[in-house]
Amino acid sequence: MSEVVTILFPSDPGSERLRELQGDLRVLEGFAGAGTEQTRSAGIAELAMWVGFAADALGLVSAATETLGKIAEKVRGRGIRGAVIELPSGVRISIDSASPDDIQKLVSAWQVEKAQWSPRGPGGE
Repeated sequence: MSEVVTILFPSDPGSERLRELQGDLRVLEGFAGAGTEQTRSAGIAELAMWVGFAADALGLVSAATETLGKIAEKVRGRGIRGAVIELPSGVRISIDSASPDDIQKLVSAWQVEKAQWSPRGPGGE
């Protein structure tokens, strides 16, 4: 089972920039694939990029925090502003303003939530 996070863009950064960003993300540990899609949230069209990782690549808080931090760095490095990382739980992290500590706190909360719903986690036996 893979983990997928989504990068939401407030405006279209351009197909060339998105291809370059996908190339940048391929070097991340556990990278399994990426693609783009148009989404609609609260009636507003957004461009999104899904980024898949191999099972357990985001399993530990430290690994997930480091990986999400690297995604944020690569998005910022491409000059894209206003983008947001959305975790599988729906929690959103602002790439422009989230500090590493902010990312770690959100990832920790996501991991706790994920463990509660996992068949292997508490109450899932």
